[in-house]
Amino acid sequence: MRAVARRHLRTFSRYGIGSVVAAVTSELVFVAVVAAGGSTLAANVAGFLAGAVPNYALNIGWAWRHREGSTAVRLRRYAVVSVVSALAAYATTTLAESLAGSLSGTSRTLLLGAVYLGTYAVLFVAKYVALDRYVFSTPTGGGTAAGREARAPRSRHHVPSTTRR
Repeated sequence: MRAVARRHLRTFSRYGIGSVVAAVTSELVFVAVVAAGGSTLAANVAGFLAGAVPNYALNIGWAWRHREGSTAVRLRRYAVVSVVSALAAYATTTLAESLAGSLSGTSRTLLLGAVYLGTYAVLFVAKYVALDRYVFSTPTGGGTAAGREARAPRSRHHVPSTTRR
């Protein structure tokens, strides 16, 4: 049980670091588009694309340690989780903009940037659970990636028995 908890903690920590990288990238692009006078839709799409690509690469290769590469099913599932998050960010930034009324310039940029980042912060744990249980779990019911790692043999090289009688 402790081994599984340690694996989840390690995976969650890596996920957190990868999420920070993606959030910084995404936030910078989002704020740049808003500061340039772009719509919340354009800023959300640009920010989403800028953050989703490095986030997927860091999650699959580093956080969940999938060595076999990306599968089409895994990629589609990741896209669903990411698009739902992006829609939530779009909804909250659009609502914030409508409630902000006549804000413009730096005030508008700071408000929308804070709401955008805050939305992803609120979704942080829910996304981890969705990624661990739905995206990066074993399709054959073998449990989560962290659980598989805990059950995996310690040796990197399995040598099958070759003696026959």
